[in-house]
Amino acid sequence: MALKRRSSFIGACGECHAGRHALYSSSQERTENGGSQQDIIHTTPQGSSLLKSKLKPVSFYMKQAQKFHSENNISRAFRYFMQASVLGHPEAHYQVGNYFLNYFKEETGIGDDFSIQQNFVKMDVEGQEKMCFVDSKTLRKMKMDEKKAKNDEEDAIDREIISEKIMTAPLKESKKMAMTYFKKGAIAPNPHLPSMLVYGKYLIFDQSRDQDFTKGIRLLAQAAEEFDSGEAYFLLGQLFFDGAKLGLKARRLEQQCMTTVEKDVKKAMDLFWRAAELNDANSLYFLGYSTFWGENGESTDKEKARDLLLNSANLDHPEANYFLAMIYLEDNNKEQYKLFLDRAIALKSSNALFVRADQLMRAGELDKALQYYERAANLGSRDASFCTGAIYYRKKKYLEAFEWYSKSAKLGSAQAIEAMLDMVKTGTGVSKDEKYARHLEE
Repeated sequence: MALKRRSSFIGACGECHAGRHALYSSSQERTENGGSQQDIIHTTPQGSSLLKSKLKPVSFYMKQAQKFHSENNISRAFRYFMQASVLGHPEAHYQVGNYFLNYFKEETGIGDDFSIQQNFVKMDVEGQEKMCFVDSKTLRKMKMDEKKAKNDEEDAIDREIISEKIMTAPLKESKKMAMTYFKKGAIAPNPHLPSMLVYGKYLIFDQSRDQDFTKGIRLLAQAAEEFDSGEAYFLLGQLFFDGAKLGLKARRLEQQCMTTVEKDVKKAMDLFWRAAELNDANSLYFLGYSTFWGENGESTDKEKARDLLLNSANLDHPEANYFLAMIYLEDNNKEQYKLFLDRAIALKSSNALFVRADQLMRAGELDKALQYYERAANLGSRDASFCTGAIYYRKKKYLEAFEWYSKSAKLGSAQAIEAMLDMVKTGTGVSKDEKYARHLEE
């Protein structure tokens, strides 16, 4: 099997630096107020009274938070991280943001009584009492209706409706809350590097009123220069490699303006090489890829490419492991091929998952193949989405087939469009629709 050349830059950068289980330990305790106990007034979730409590040094709360996090005790870990954040600990800001971003999802129960965040309220979810975050506007409305419900039974109906609204979309502000805490960590007197990276990417790429390209670039540049961050150099290189044309919404003028970073491959490659020197897995992978094919100004050198890819693979880069598997397959080294393919699958490489699905299909294991195709499709693989649809079609599960074909078509699959067109024209599993068929043909 010949190693196929890929035209796209695969798996370069993850969605977010803030991983679900990422836990960064500071090299030193950076505290402003940790040496002495301090008084703090905070509001109960019900907002009915103010409590005054003596706080311990911030290091105590961080140690407790890390302990409970390692035990996967989400509610207690969050409580201690929040308390450390109140005391100004940069890493605690990051962890609170991480929790808002990754843990507090729809109908998530965290099972503890929080006295720090007034937006956490107890709700009955399918017969179980859970703590849920409620945005401030909805919380005020709920409290008003609760007061009315005491004297008017009819208002109890409205109260049920409000509760349902809270549970169907309780965390619309969770991302906003997360970024508030990432920002605190990024601009603290002793800035926290992961917070700087997450918040910098948010300012650059998020299509919201908070988008601020200039501030985002400045944060990444600061992270690169002051912290020697390989990831920051890589992200800056990516902007120059692709050329960035990003819309910025002026807060006061409410008008759209554009900021452009001119494409500069040479500058980008210099930044990638600097990041590679700092062991950035994404840069090592991309430079290995470029050197293997002799692209982006790099001379073809397959031995050098293999070394770069091995370094990236050892840092658990999924696509580097997959690329090495394909190289060893071409060399007919079956043992190394299997080793790196298995590693790539474990690291959720969409390409490796697709290859494993194909292997299972050829072995006649249709159901197992479907599982791997779906996993690859959920990671954004166009071809895997099409194959998932084809298997469901074969199983006569036409609605599921049409949905997966649609996902593949949105990613640019001509095969998926043809499959959808056939289903619409013949009315297989869906209603005949000549208008929609003409739209697909266009």
